Amino acid sequence: MKKSNRIGTFKLPQEMLEREPWLIKRIMSQCIILRAEFMYSSRSIEYQAISMLFDECQEACIAPEYVWAVDGGYVYPERLL
Repeated sequence: MKKSNRIGTFKLPQEMLEREPWLIKRIMSQCIILRAEFMYSSRSIEYQAISMLFDECQEACIAPEYVWAVDGGYVYPERLL
């Protein structure tokens, strides 16, 4: 089995979980969560995940950070620099 190297991190605000559960479901359907941690200081959940929508990265690299965008009902990740 080939190991995926399409790994990334992203944060979702706690408020989004309460107000937009439909959007959370759409995002989570696009990735496999490897780690989730509640960040008290920013009131958000930080995720590390694998997704075919993330860019490929070198093995043992620092996972790139993404934000999720919504365009006409389509949900996709945008890589931060």
